[in-house]
Amino acid sequence: MEDGKTYRFKIASPMMLCFCLMLHAGCETNGLSNHNLECKVNAVDGAQDNVIGKWRLVKLEEVFYNPKVTDYSCYIIIYHFNEEGKLLVSSNIEENIIYEPGEYDYSFNIGTLYEGGEENYTLKISSINWACGIQESNMALNNAPVDGPKLYFVRIE
Repeated sequence: MEDGKTYRFKIASPMMLCFCLMLHAGCETNGLSNHNLECKVNAVDGAQDNVIGKWRLVKLEEVFYNPKVTDYSCYIIIYHFNEEGKLLVSSNIEENIIYEPGEYDYSFNIGTLYEGGEENYTLKISSINWACGIQESNMALNNAPVDGPKLYFVRIE
């Protein structure tokens, strides 16, 4: 017969391992973490109800027709949202990814764009509305309900 301490340890260890794994999985927001990106991106936390600041595009997911995920974490594609409602897009690659480098008007509003969507905000860039979800250092822009892509960003400033 085993003593009580050994028995408790055998039960507690697997339970603690499961708890730690669930906790770690819960930390990945919007499907992003540096573990599933090709290159590490240094993120900073920020308000979950504010888009103002610099965001780095790290992933694009095409859901319909030819489903695929493209990792842009090794490139520097910056979306800088300022307080005056202007977005400045800059990039170190030639490829046009939704918005080419330049300046765009934007508006950020509370409200779900698509019924049943998880995103709590609507972000309008130029003439395109995006369902927008922000969680501390991650942002997802989602147009999948209208056969568009999903864009994933990391807050860098």
